[in-house]
Amino acid sequence: MLTFGPVVEILTPDSSEAFFGKMKPVYLDFIKSRAHRCFPYYVPLLEGKIFENMSSDQLSHWCPGISVYVRESFQDRGILIASTLPISDILKELVGRAETRSK
Repeated sequence: MLTFGPVVEILTPDSSEAFFGKMKPVYLDFIKSRAHRCFPYYVPLLEGKIFENMSSDQLSHWCPGISVYVRESFQDRGILIASTLPISDILKELVGRAETRSK
């Protein structure tokens, strides 16, 4: 990761087009500036406290199609990992991807 930089990794069973198609209508409603409404993709920048009181229905609405969400979070002072899957399997997959990229 890039020391609280703009890196977000999302693992989803959907194709990129299907995933971003689900995300855009959820987040576009909140974006009022014309300059920001023209972008083709929108991805949530979540922080840990959002999960404290969130119901599974709310999570499904705000994070449609997301199985695993990983991001460097300045607010959380570390790396935020949110997963609907067993975390040990996710960590193995992420480590494997990082090793592949470094070769």
